[in-house]
Amino acid sequence: SEATIRCLEQLEQGNASQRAAAAIYFAGMSPWTMADLSRLAGIDDARSLCEQMINEGELVQLKINAQRHLIWHRETLEELYQRIEQSLGKMHDREPLRSTIETSRLTNQFSYCVDAATLDYVLRRMAKAKRIRRTDRGVGLAGRGPELTKSETQLLSELIAKYQQAGCQPPTVKECEKAATKNKSSVASLISLAATEGDLVQVSAEFYLHRDVEQELRDKLTAEITAEGGLTLSQIRELMSTSRKYAVPICEYLDRIGFTKRQGDLRVLAAPSTNG
Repeated sequence: SEATIRCLEQLEQGNASQRAAAAIYFAGMSPWTMADLSRLAGIDDARSLCEQMINEGELVQLKINAQRHLIWHRETLEELYQRIEQSLGKMHDREPLRSTIETSRLTNQFSYCVDAATLDYVLRRMAKAKRIRRTDRGVGLAGRGPELTKSETQLLSELIAKYQQAGCQPPTVKECEKAATKNKSSVASLISLAATEGDLVQVSAEFYLHRDVEQELRDKLTAEITAEGGLTLSQIRELMSTSRKYAVPICEYLDRIGFTKRQGDLRVLAAPSTNG
């Protein structure tokens, strides 16, 4: 790249600041010390030079937390920005209905070069610069995802709220369509979108649960099954304060995702780590 060629020239022929900046560029995202910098760039006061270049914008100080600060070349940070944008673009291409991508997917994808805390800091910087959108649900590129009308956006919010209020007795998709006063034909696709985005969890072809309701149910079941050693369908139904109409598909869903498993008439936790 142009940056690589320029930095090679600066490392060989540049002044002290240029040699220091070039050495830091070639260090990339790998850790280094001021002693490393002095040796590689042939300079004496590495710390003062770094402070000067940070003030000039040639270097960027990443304040990961109170105890940990990193110094990167601005080109290194920009290259990481672009790689993150490219990765998000590919994910959006594969899942065009999603406006956000789980942060954990990026964390896994970039774990070979940066740790989770550093990536989180970089994503915060990108969001502040409006290069990405970031919420508690994940990250995404601006302008990617489904394009909803104002009324569809409002209906989507109403549907999500309805499922949250319904708890473990959620409406069916057809019931939601029947209740809608506008955009009836969009209800099914909006519910599917909410599930894709992670606001809802699909339990069966008919039923969805709000994500908070599903997590709360898992927490309750973990505590009760741990205490009792196992629960019958009837006991789970009572714990959910619902009827068999809902308890059966929800229990089947929990079996299917590997949260619970059947042992005779009882359901037990499939594995302790499945909660959450």
